[in-house]
Amino acid sequence: MALICDFLCDGAIAWLTLSEPTKRNALNQSTITALAKQLDILQERQQTHIVVLSGAGGTFAAGVDLTEVAPMTPEQALSQDYLGSLWHRLARFPLPTIAAIEGYALGGGFELALMCDLLIATDTAQFGFPEVSHGLLPGLGGTQKLTRLIGRYRTAELCFTGRFISAQEALTMGLLNRVVPQTTLKDAAIDLAQTIIRQPQSSLYLIKKAINYSTEAPLAASLELERQLFFTALATHEKRDRTKRFLHKQDKKDVTRK
Repeated sequence: MALICDFLCDGAIAWLTLSEPTKRNALNQSTITALAKQLDILQERQQTHIVVLSGAGGTFAAGVDLTEVAPMTPEQALSQDYLGSLWHRLARFPLPTIAAIEGYALGGGFELALMCDLLIATDTAQFGFPEVSHGLLPGLGGTQKLTRLIGRYRTAELCFTGRFISAQEALTMGLLNRVVPQTTLKDAAIDLAQTIIRQPQSSLYLIKKAINYSTEAPLAASLELERQLFFTALATHEKRDRTKRFLHKQDKKDVTRK
C-alpha cells in the first residue's frame, strides 16, 4: 500500500505514512490520489483534529517518480492535469498539518513537505531540488513557495545547482520549525500535535485560513480578511466558553488577593 493511515490519541491525530520503500517513497499519480482521498475522509471525520505526514523506511520522499515522468509528453501532462489539483489538496486542507521528516525530502518530496503548516525534521534529514540535473525544474510550487520563504537569491542557488542542504541549514533558513534526533522524531511530532489540538478547533481553522491567504494576496486584502475572521471568531461557542472560563479565573484571583 502506498499510503498508510494510523490514528493516535483517541483518533485526534491522523498519522499518514508514505510507503513505497523500494522507490524511497517517490511520488506518483497513484500515491497523490490516495493522499487526496484520505484527506477527504479525514476532513469529514469528527474525531480527527490534526494530520501528521511522514515517510516509511527512513526517507520522507525522494521526489516525483521519474519512471512515470520520463516518458510523459507536455500534451499528456496537460490532458491529465498531472498531479495538479490533487497536489494542492494538502495545502487547502482545513485542519493543521505537520510534516515529520527523516532522510531525503527532495524535489516533489520537498514540495510536499512545504504544503504542510509545520515541519519537524531529524538532524540527518536532507532537502533539495535536484530537478535541474534531469533537465527539469520544480513544478509543484517549489520555486514560488521557496522564494516567498527564503528569498529569490537563495532559492535561485538551490534550484540552479540542485545541491542538498542539511536539516540544520534548512532550520537556519527558516524552513523548519525544529530539528530533533532521529529516535525522537515521532515523539516530537506527537508532542507538538497534542499541544495544538488542545486549542479551540474553530480558532485553528480560522488561523490557518488567514495564514494561507497571506501567501497569495496583497497585504491590504490579507489584513481585511484577518479582521473578518476575527469577527467570525467572536461568534463561536469556543470563544464564549474560553473567555468566560478565563474571566472566572481572574475574578477568583482578585478575590484571593483581597
